Amino acid sequence: MIDDHTRPRELTKRFDGTAGVLRGLWSIAVFHELRERVVAANLELVRAGLVRQTFGNASAADRDAGVMAIKPSGVSYDALDVDAIPVLEIESGRLVTGAQRPSSDTHDASGLFIAPSGR
Repeated sequence: MIDDHTRPRELTKRFDGTAGVLRGLWSIAVFHELRERVVAANLELVRAGLVRQTFGNASAADRDAGVMAIKPSGVSYDALDVDAIPVLEIESGRLVTGAQRPSSDTHDASGLFIAPSGR
């Protein structure tokens, strides 16, 4: 799990809360960077021998934006790429972008991102 507190402040959260529709100024690059980090973290889990088949995953969050990205459910690590990574609202679990079904561990991961960060 990766928590990002370094995102530029000029990009502010602007969700309307309905089906992940975005309002305001959002950069696709923000989600792309978050998704890239999730792909890299998941591939590192494979290199370290910490996962088997499609089981196990890493996720990342941008708390300021209120979103998280997580490995999709059932997708092999060989087929994992940036476009496969779903991005969801942390609080509601609503899909913001991505066509794949999020990991079955999404609820647990989002709970960790919602928990106080101690900062």
